[in-house]
Amino acid sequence: MKKILSVMISIALVLSSMAGIVGDNVKAKSFNHVFVTIASDTGIEVQGNSTKLNGLDAICDLVGAENVIASPSPYGGSYLAGINGLNENKYNMYDGWNYVIYRDGSYITPYDSIDTLTLQNNDEFIVYYGAWGVTYFPNDVEFSTYTPNQPLTITINNIDWEGKTAAIVGAKVFVDGVEVAVNENKVVLPSGLSEGSHEINIKGYVDASVPSVAEVTLNVYIKYPIIPVKVLGLDGVISEGNVQSTDGNINVLGLTKSLLDSKSISYDITTSSFGDYLNSIDGLAAYSLGSANYDGWMYYIKNSSNVIAPMVGMSSYVPEDGDSVVIYYGDMLTKYLYSTKFTPNIVEPNEAFTMQLIDQKGLPIASANLTVNSKIYKTDNFGKINIEGLAAGSYDFSLKASDKEGIPYIIADDSSFTIDGYNSPAFNLNHEGEEVVDNSLVDINIEDIIKSTSAYVKLNIKDSFSALSLYKLGLTPDDSFIEEYANDIKDNGVEDYSNTDLEKLIIGLVACGYSPYNLEENDLVSELFNRNIDDFLINDLAFALITSDFINIDDNYKIKKQDIMDRILSLGFSYNYGMDYGFALAYDESAPLADGDITGLVISALAPYYKSDSNVKEAIDKALKTLKGLENNSGYIPGKYGISSETNSFVILGLTAMGVDPQGEDFSKIKGNLAQGLLSLYNNDGTFKHAMDGDSNNIATEQALRALIAISNYKSEGYNYYGNTIDAKTLKIYNEDILSNSEITQETLPKTGGMDIDLIIILGILLIFTGLAINKKRLNA
Repeated sequence: MKKILSVMISIALVLSSMAGIVGDNVKAKSFNHVFVTIASDTGIEVQGNSTKLNGLDAICDLVGAENVIASPSPYGGSYLAGINGLNENKYNMYDGWNYVIYRDGSYITPYDSIDTLTLQNNDEFIVYYGAWGVTYFPNDVEFSTYTPNQPLTITINNIDWEGKTAAIVGAKVFVDGVEVAVNENKVVLPSGLSEGSHEINIKGYVDASVPSVAEVTLNVYIKYPIIPVKVLGLDGVISEGNVQSTDGNINVLGLTKSLLDSKSISYDITTSSFGDYLNSIDGLAAYSLGSANYDGWMYYIKNSSNVIAPMVGMSSYVPEDGDSVVIYYGDMLTKYLYSTKFTPNIVEPNEAFTMQLIDQKGLPIASANLTVNSKIYKTDNFGKINIEGLAAGSYDFSLKASDKEGIPYIIADDSSFTIDGYNSPAFNLNHEGEEVVDNSLVDINIEDIIKSTSAYVKLNIKDSFSALSLYKLGLTPDDSFIEEYANDIKDNGVEDYSNTDLEKLIIGLVACGYSPYNLEENDLVSELFNRNIDDFLINDLAFALITSDFINIDDNYKIKKQDIMDRILSLGFSYNYGMDYGFALAYDESAPLADGDITGLVISALAPYYKSDSNVKEAIDKALKTLKGLENNSGYIPGKYGISSETNSFVILGLTAMGVDPQGEDFSKIKGNLAQGLLSLYNNDGTFKHAMDGDSNNIATEQALRALIAISNYKSEGYNYYGNTIDAKTLKIYNEDILSNSEITQETLPKTGGMDIDLIIILGILLIFTGLAINKKRLNA
């Protein structure tokens, strides 16, 4: 039985070494037939060429048949039980011998027994000693660049048998024989590597135990690439050609200059605080068309599988081998083909399908002329065309350029797709630096997830918002959290409570059926709305407006509803040449960017006034447009510190308040919609993660429940989670003739409402990054 289990563990360990692409610049060693590496528990035992193309024969060829033990496997054939005296289960960890093949730039897992394994000419055959769950094989090694003398990051991962990627921590890495520092699973070389071939050795041997990392050696070729460059003017191609990059001619601007110089085409470079940029080419200068959306020279990057929208200027972006540069003249509304989406995702030969064109902001390219297989189509309002069916094969397609009143509207582009019935024809597209996760198949079973999450919240999260959500679901809220507030207020009053603390407590009291006008003889409403409005942050203001609507307060306090709305609108800001608009907890003039969560919260607060106030309408319309652009291709809206479920939750709450479907066309990208982005962070136990690489998080879970309720109740005319009101003056006073929870009725409680705790997340992030000490009461926001 022990031997059978050992074999099973060995098979599982081999399966953990699934194929991982490490890049075309990572080359196999040059040899005849096969190159065999045998690594024991202490290091490489032997390396050398073998003329044998059978796995067992190749090993015996190097170490001698007398030094190899091949035992019968209960699954057929033989497995490696020992080499050179190192036999299986030496450490009683079900350790043993394992093997992988490096072929054509990829690691391949052989499923054959060692005596039936067939190798191919020029394979590298790696045999190593390890244990399941302890030894990781570095089959996914990524290089951030193969261009000489550029900052280089080497990332070391393992792809397991399920296709999941895990960071390999604790490896030792040697570059050309010199050990380099490893931080977690990354090696950072600020000066990069010089042009030529380099040897990267990765290993992790442990004294008197099995290795933690199987040893591999990669030969990497670093070279200056040849980059195709195309320059498009108003009338088509001005110039195009292949440009050899050099150390002094490596970025997009330098490559473009070289092309134009070689063709004797005039151009002008302007220097600014943001770096040098192309002001004019062939007499066509920036702003010459007088567009209100800032016309000028722009660029994007293409390769065989990606369209990249770099977030830096031409003088800062360095293309890699296989990239091509497209320089075009347009304004901030000019569209270029950024991605294609096919329905169904995998197209069967000769079966009808839909093809959708998506621009660089993730929006459909409508009313565009597209030629596919010599037939001309015109996209509908959602950027789609219907194709009756095509035989298996590769097809070229071209997008025709168009303009509006002389301003380029769609840039001409050519590409291709393949129909084979097995793979999606769609591109794998991303912004530079953005990890694209495919959430398009995430199951959106909202009602089942609401049941699971609400059950978890009821047992584990006792605060104002969980009480509100439970009530909205027809479940009895737990009001025990109010007691701590009541005791604190009885002893210390409410003056030291932050604005958000008071807003949250007011909502929580009303959600549990109690008056906010008297908690231990303190009028929370009067305290909040008689403060100085200048001391309210943007989230305080949004929560204050939600609170005033929720409890239907009289407008006779120092702070009035109109004051709050005016103040909120004054904090909105435009950026990106006036094309984007939104709100942020802290406005950074040097790098303005709307916060998705704060913008979603503000939309929820202002939604009731959309039809009655033209300024509110204008602000919400612009903010909704910006949120569309912020959403990435996986259905996430990244925040300042990356992707989080909380941001998706608050955007969903804002959208549903406005009658915008978070699963509709506007917020459905090529790899998922907003709801799928949120649910990709669900843990199947009722909880949600804060981020993709995090654990269960109560804040994320509670906020996700609000968003799920909003999705479940979505209506085209709008469903505002915080929307309906109740006259809080009719409610009972806590600790004075209290109604029991069982006596709470639909008449005594609000139909809707809620309060946001986003400040906790923001302050939590600030704690992590700045080490600030924050008052406990303020942390409860």
